[in-house]
Amino acid sequence: MKASTARLSPTSPGTLMRRVVSAWDEAPWDGRKSAAFRLYQAAEYAWAAGNDTECIRRLDAALRALE
Repeated sequence: MKASTARLSPTSPGTLMRRVVSAWDEAPWDGRKSAAFRLYQAAEYAWAAGNDTECIRRLDAALRALE
């Protein structure tokens, strides 16, 4: 798989981070938003450590928390 194709993947960490931020902006402030923020921070740490699997797992959980 080419690197450019990986960047366009709907499940890449960068794409999921943008989706979480977009959902975050639209969500009302409540406990779910606080939980999503903690999960997003954990995803950032996982991404910085090079653990894409954990990053994606945390981002998916953040999206579910904002639904």
